[in-house]
Amino acid sequence: MIALQFKGPFQFLQAAARTLAPGGSIIMISSATATIMLENHAAYMGTKAGIDHVVRCVANEQGARGIRANSISPGLTATPMTGQAMQTPGLEAAFQKEYPLGRIGTSDDIAAAAVWLASDECFMTGQNLQVNGGLTLRRNPTQAEIGAAVIAAMAGGQ
Repeated sequence: MIALQFKGPFQFLQAAARTLAPGGSIIMISSATATIMLENHAAYMGTKAGIDHVVRCVANEQGARGIRANSISPGLTATPMTGQAMQTPGLEAAFQKEYPLGRIGTSDDIAAAAVWLASDECFMTGQNLQVNGGLTLRRNPTQAEIGAAVIAAMAGGQ
């Protein structure tokens, strides 16, 4: 987990900071779990929080060159990577009730935020953009809540 979620992104940030032309933009994908709990995900949460802080360091160190560095924190998002899990009956509903905007995010939501962060109109650096429908205003569901939602969905579907 540390090699995949921290060491690799850390090395990428170092290389990008050295080679990016002045005025460039670095965008990392973080996670809402860097700031809110998700049971049994401590290593993942820690690596995402760590990269968010490294992004701040890069932004501070490279700002004089006009290089901006930011991260985006999605919550549970419908992507090919989460596709199999999202097919679990009740799982999406368990998460969705914690989203003030009432839906799970999409890859298009994340892409739109990244396009804006990369644009010349974006005067932002060293920040973490929470693109998760307001999830971080609330919380992720607990394992017990997820389990109950899955059981209820399976019972209703029989």
